[in-house]
This record gives sequence, structure tokens and C-alpha cells, in this order.
Amino acid sequence: MKEETPATTAKRQTNHIKMTPRLERLLKALYTAPNGITREEADRVTPASNSPEYIRQLRIRLNLEIPCVLVRFITTDWTESSRGVYRLTDDDRQRVRAFLE
Repeated sequence: MKEETPATTAKRQTNHIKMTPRLERLLKALYTAPNGITREEADRVTPASNSPEYIRQLRIRLNLEIPCVLVRFITTDWTESSRGVYRLTDDDRQRVRAFLE
């Protein structure tokens, strides 16, 4: 019998998961952006103004971590601020790769 790898296990576990077009677009955007995507970028991809809800759904449906890291930046008014950037972990990437295949 062939031994299962994490990728084949993830593929087997995700075969039955239903995804909406918004969730698929967001998942593909996360997968193709190794440095992550901001909340605003996620809103544009979905397109919706509640992308954190779609991130939550991806976390639950595909058992992903998708951490949100706060990144500091300078606003157009030259004030310091921070924004959240969603990134896939290495384990998340394996699961997503298996799901998208």
C-alpha cells in the first residue's frame, strides 16, 4: 500500500469541500502572493467589504491557519500606522496546493 504524504492527505480531506467563487478567488490570491495580501486587497479580490469573514470561512473549511500579521507603514498624511497582512503558512500552502490540484 502506498504511504500518504501530507499533500495527499490534505487532498483526500478537501475533496468534498464546497467553495463559493469568492472563496476560490481569495484562496488563489493568497496562494499566489507569497508576501501575503492586505485586508484592502482581499476586499478587492472577493469583491466585498467583509473579507475577514471570508478569511474566517477559509480557515474553518480548509483547516488553515492564515495568520494576520500587523505591518507598519506611513499613510498619505505622513503618519505612522499599521495594517493587517494575511499570509499562508508553509502547512497552509501544502493544503491549498493539494486542494487546487
